[in-house]
Amino acid sequence: MLTTSARQLFDHITHVISSIYEPEEARSITFWLLQNKLGLTKTSILTDKVITSVAAKDFNDWIARLLRHEPIQYILGETEFRGRTFRVNSHVLIPRPETEELVEWVLEEYKSAPVKNCRILDIGTGSGCIAVSLAAEIPGSEVWAIDISSGAISIAEQNARLQHVAVHFRQMDILAGNLPEEFPVYFDYIISNPPYVTIAEKDQMLTNVIAYEPHQALFVPDDDPLLFYKVIASFSQSSLPERGKLFVELNEHFPQETSTLMQSFGLHTTIRHDLFGKPRMLCGSLSA
Repeated sequence: MLTTSARQLFDHITHVISSIYEPEEARSITFWLLQNKLGLTKTSILTDKVITSVAAKDFNDWIARLLRHEPIQYILGETEFRGRTFRVNSHVLIPRPETEELVEWVLEEYKSAPVKNCRILDIGTGSGCIAVSLAAEIPGSEVWAIDISSGAISIAEQNARLQHVAVHFRQMDILAGNLPEEFPVYFDYIISNPPYVTIAEKDQMLTNVIAYEPHQALFVPDDDPLLFYKVIASFSQSSLPERGKLFVELNEHFPQETSTLMQSFGLHTTIRHDLFGKPRMLCGSLSA
């Protein structure tokens, strides 16, 4: 076992990983690591608390994984989404801030016009962050969630149990159209953060995303970047009631193209920008 001070350990890890991370990000990652793995607070780290419970092999392993660009969320096995803890691993994407904004938009719509016994579908659920959050925050809702990956469904089910909510998870390929027989006839809200990154954009992405996050949940062909939106729009056209809403996350490079596609399926659309001013979300409905 290693006897050292929390500050010494913090400074050492921060210094080493600063070779691949910006200084402020390195500090943030190290704080997060020590808080999660050792139960330390920022105060105890900065006040030089003596610790004796760290095996040298453990923190050397953490550093080695960080230096291989493995996301800190995968090392910890969890992340935070809307104030809740969600388990994550390499079967699922790490939830992004813009996805939190998408969920917030759904909740805004619900609060402005509450739907009794609201039925919700999350397409491409991944970690289940959207489905679980909405199940927790919309009382009396019936939430369904689908994903092509069995590994993702397993993690999503764990997160539903962790947050004590009921969600109907099903493994299926939305492109194949083999909907479960017990699927409801309609959904009041359909939400999706589908794959939308083109192969051409791959070179612009960070190593920790390309090397570790599931490509199946990220990429679409360069010649068909709206592949999933076509299927989602078609499904929504037949599965939304007149008052229903579709919410999707967007590729910032194709907002108008996605909107035009949705309109071709009879949906009236609104595009919303994220906190960074990028067009990243769309809401569609059958009624204006």
